[in-house]
Amino acid sequence: NYCSHSPSANWYIAFDYLNPTWALSQLWKLAMRRAREPLQSAFTSTEAEDLVNSAGMMVLENISEGREMHQRYATTEAGGKMFVEVPVQYIGHYGGFVLAGTLQN
Repeated sequence: NYCSHSPSANWYIAFDYLNPTWALSQLWKLAMRRAREPLQSAFTSTEAEDLVNSAGMMVLENISEGREMHQRYATTEAGGKMFVEVPVQYIGHYGGFVLAGTLQN
């Protein structure tokens, strides 16, 4: 057995998810086809939480609100260079971020 762990250890997973409204749009499908990266899944915020719960884990954080997503994901400056800034009201439309864990005692 190359991987041993304590059954009472806490386990965590974090993932981004795409909102189906955006991910299934013609624009996104075209972009993914050009990148040769097929879409594997898309979730609403509720569906992402349901997926976590179905695996016996707890949702510790689910960020899908525009302002919070903007602060975490839309870089506006790096190395003195400005990047294109995504308007706050739109960034939450693309999906969200989930942090989940088992939180065993």
